[in-house]
Amino acid sequence: MAKEEKLIFKRLLLVVGIIFLANIGIFLYNLKIASSGFTGFSIGDTVSQTYTTIPFIAKIFLLVQWAFLIGVLIFSSIKDKDVESRRQELSGINLEKISKKGTDLDTLYSLLQKKKQLRISTISKIFKIDKDIAMDWCKTLESGNLAEIDYPGLGEPVVNLVGQ
Repeated sequence: MAKEEKLIFKRLLLVVGIIFLANIGIFLYNLKIASSGFTGFSIGDTVSQTYTTIPFIAKIFLLVQWAFLIGVLIFSSIKDKDVESRRQELSGINLEKISKKGTDLDTLYSLLQKKKQLRISTISKIFKIDKDIAMDWCKTLESGNLAEIDYPGLGEPVVNLVGQ
């Protein structure tokens, strides 16, 4: 049974927020705000003096850290959108309703006529078969000029119904 894919963006955003607050806490601790207090222009002077005293390596580390965290957030956002689109693709598919007399390949073709486009992983999940078998079925449909397999640069192959 295939493992359900979970959305991760919100959890990663929480982790990044905690790291951000920890960085701010460490910076404020280094400022010694608690002892000097908040008064007038001294805050701006203290912040600029503290920032200039941070070693160059530490500044580079902070920059790399935040670039990495932002990259992870962007990646997880894209991954979550992909998971949502897969869930939407699977929703509303009732195999018993589509399945009439015939083979699983006939059922796949009927489903493809209804949806116009399916991913190999979706076919694999619907029919509870391996992705390699799903690809073989799609190649059979492609050899009969009933469908064509699109191999995008990123992502998995998509089967499209040949225009009618």
